[in-house]
Amino acid sequence: KAVMVETIRLNTALMQAAVDAAPTSQEKLRALVRAELESVNGQTGEAMAVLVFEWRSLAEESQADVLELRDIYEKLWLDTLESLRQEGRLLADPFVVRRMLTGALRWTATWYRPERGGLTLDGLTDQIMAMMGFAPGT
Repeated sequence: KAVMVETIRLNTALMQAAVDAAPTSQEKLRALVRAELESVNGQTGEAMAVLVFEWRSLAEESQADVLELRDIYEKLWLDTLESLRQEGRLLADPFVVRRMLTGALRWTATWYRPERGGLTLDGLTDQIMAMMGFAPGT
């Protein structure tokens, strides 16, 4: 539980700082995508895997604690996606978009290998944003 709690607190703080530094909803989304890619593929990758795949093995009370922290983390995403929807820049339901992004971003841990000369995390972030219909600078 301690690994899970510390991991989610650290990543929530990093994402909050990234969102706070971004002036537009689109830039907030890009910051969230980039931050989550970093958490999955970077410094907390192994701890994120424990969080994602093992939280159900916790006792019920511990699960509730972790889920409460997860709700704060997810609210950053849902608020940003809802802002984009209200601006007319996102047509799908923010909850569904977040669930799809959750799976896609976490799955990158299985195939993303920048050391092989591939995309940087920034390049991968740009590709994900492009798939969602957001061109750089728009």
